[in-house]
Amino acid sequence: MIVLKLFHPEKEMFEVSLVRYIKIKDQGFLIYQQKEAEIDQSGYGRVYVAKINDHYSEAISEDEWRELKDQVKQIVKQNMRKESLSIEDLDYHLLSGTIINEYRVFRFEQPLVELLKENYSFEEDDLEEEKIKRPQIKEAIRVPYQQKEDSNLNYKELYELMQKKNKELEEELIDLQNRTMSYQLKYDQIRKILEENDEKDKIAS
Repeated sequence: MIVLKLFHPEKEMFEVSLVRYIKIKDQGFLIYQQKEAEIDQSGYGRVYVAKINDHYSEAISEDEWRELKDQVKQIVKQNMRKESLSIEDLDYHLLSGTIINEYRVFRFEQPLVELLKENYSFEEDDLEEEKIKRPQIKEAIRVPYQQKEDSNLNYKELYELMQKKNKELEEELIDLQNRTMSYQLKYDQIRKILEENDEKDKIAS
């Protein structure tokens, strides 16, 4: 788990778990969860998104929000299919000292969140933890701390894809079980023949 240290507008530091930091049309979008992921009884986790500009988050337009959700689904599908990703990742180290005063939220099945994390170009490294950069006070921090939540992300396509994948795995399992049974029968037949030959040899001697 990659832990980021971010700041509230009042310069209070808080830690989050990085999901991904991606680039869409020359704009960086930080996707993260709380350090201890907020997962409901149905297995859905809360995922936060912040549009980052010069160490500050900005309001996400509706067009950007739609495109970002499409990109999220695309990343999950490509990782599920073991395909090359068609997204540009950004270096999360550049987020040091970032102030989060605007963000949006959506709910996502936690297994899909884990898929969203996969194949990130900037994996957690073994370097010493970089010195945390304290934010500088700017006029931007006067913007009210806002939360916009979208709990209506369409999971149907991803759900159907997962169902298809599960069905394929079930079919592979059944095939393996059938093969194992066939090999067991052949083994029993060979063992019986060997035992009969041993018995004949004993009688002959």
